[in-house]
Amino acid sequence: MVPPLLQVVEEIAAARASDRDELHAWSARVAARLRVRDGALAQVREIARTRAGSRGTGRPVVRVWLWDRGRADGYTYVIRLYDGDDRPLETWSAKDTPRSHTALCDELAAAVGRLADYGDSAGVEFLMEHGSFGLPVDRWRIPTPSLGPRLLGVDRYVVLRGQEPPGRGPWERRWRCFGPDPSVLHDADSAEDILGEDLDAAFVIAACPPDEVDRMVAVCRYYGVPVMLWHRQAVGEEAARTLLELAAGDGAGGPAADGPKDLREKVRRRRLKARRDDMASGAHLSLLWEDPRWDPRTALLAEPGPGPAPAQVPVAVPVPVPEGGAV
Repeated sequence: MVPPLLQVVEEIAAARASDRDELHAWSARVAARLRVRDGALAQVREIARTRAGSRGTGRPVVRVWLWDRGRADGYTYVIRLYDGDDRPLETWSAKDTPRSHTALCDELAAAVGRLADYGDSAGVEFLMEHGSFGLPVDRWRIPTPSLGPRLLGVDRYVVLRGQEPPGRGPWERRWRCFGPDPSVLHDADSAEDILGEDLDAAFVIAACPPDEVDRMVAVCRYYGVPVMLWHRQAVGEEAARTLLELAAGDGAGGPAADGPKDLREKVRRRRLKARRDDMASGAHLSLLWEDPRWDPRTALLAEPGPGPAPAQVPVAVPVPVPEGGAV
C-alpha cells in the first residue's frame, strides 16, 4: 500500500507541471526507503495523472473549512478561492482565534465577490466536521454592494463535504454510477443494510429526523456515497415526497451534468424561490456533494487545522464534545 502522504504528493505533482519532476523524484526516494511494493507508486501516479486530466474542465470554486468551537457565535475557518484547475488563488483564514459569525460572513462575501470575477463557477463548498452537517449555511446572509444582505445559497451552488475523504475505491465507483434515481433512506440502521448490499447506490435522499442527520451522513460517507439530499425539518414520507419531486423531471444529472439538469442547480432554484419564506421547503434543503475529482487531502500540506478549542467551563456532569476534523 502506498502511504497517504505519497498519494497526496502524487496528486499535487500531477496538477503542477512546474514542480512535477522534483516531486516525482522525492516520492521515488521515500517509496524506496519505505519499501513500497514495486509498481504500486506507478499505479498511484497514473491514477493521479488521469484525475488531473479530468480536472482541467473544472470551474472556479470557494471552499470553506469550518470548525464550530463550541461558542454561540464563534467559528474558526479557512476560506480559499480556487481557479478552474484547482489551484489556490486567495485565502482568508481565522484558524487560531474564533471569529464572530458576522466576521465570517464578511470574509465569505469577499471570497464570493472574487469568485464572480471568474465568470461561471462551481459555487461554495463547505467542508464540515462531524456534528455540524445540520448548519443552515445556505441561509447565511452575506453583504452585497448593491442589494444589502443576501442569502448565500440563492445566487450560487452551496454544498457540503466532509473534511476527511471517504474510502477512494467505493467513492469513485459510486460517483461513476450517479444518476437521477435516488435511494430513499429513513434511518441510519436501515441505511447500513441497504448501502452494504447496493454497492452502486450513489444518490441518497435522507428522510430521517434532524437529530439523526449527522449519523446518516457518517454512514453514507463510510460507504462512499457521494451525494445526499435532505430537508432540515421535514421527516418521513413528507420529506421523501418533497425531495423526490425535486430530483425528478429532467433527471438529477451525473458527474458531467451542468445547467438545469444539475441537482445543485435544482436545489439553488428551490432556495431562490424560498428566499422570502422561511416556511417553504426550499429554505431547509441541504446537499452533500463530494466529487472525488478533488480530494481534501491535497490541501493538507498547505493549510493546518484549527487551533485548540477554548477552555470548557467546568460542570457537574461531564458533557462529551464531538471530535473536531482537521484539514
